[in-house]
Amino acid sequence: MLESPSASMRGAAVLMATDLVTTPVTGLHTQLCGDAHLLNFGIFATPEHKLVFDINDFDETYPGPWEWDLKCLVTSVVLTGREKGVGNEVNRELAMVVNRCYQKSIANFALVPFLDVWYYDVEVDEILEVF
Repeated sequence: MLESPSASMRGAAVLMATDLVTTPVTGLHTQLCGDAHLLNFGIFATPEHKLVFDINDFDETYPGPWEWDLKCLVTSVVLTGREKGVGNEVNRELAMVVNRCYQKSIANFALVPFLDVWYYDVEVDEILEVF
């Protein structure tokens, strides 16, 4: 964990939760990833033999305020950006992009039936187009 700030974050989900408990929240709870940093997202195969991009680590999952996962993910993006030499202005914009994408996704999910959300996935080709 001494390797870098983002490596430290990856090994400190409980410490992150301890810090987040003091931050403002809306009071809406969900089942959290609990460790929503960049390296806990990846590509894997579904039972239907599709390659998808999604959260791939749930060993820290617990019920809590939805904001915690978003705050953890944004922190991970900024820490990784700093380690890669990205300046503060670009890091700020990356944080805002993550936040806007999350907000847009939640707004879209609110308009569709529950099972459509349950079966939603991001195909690898979509991710490759972005990158």
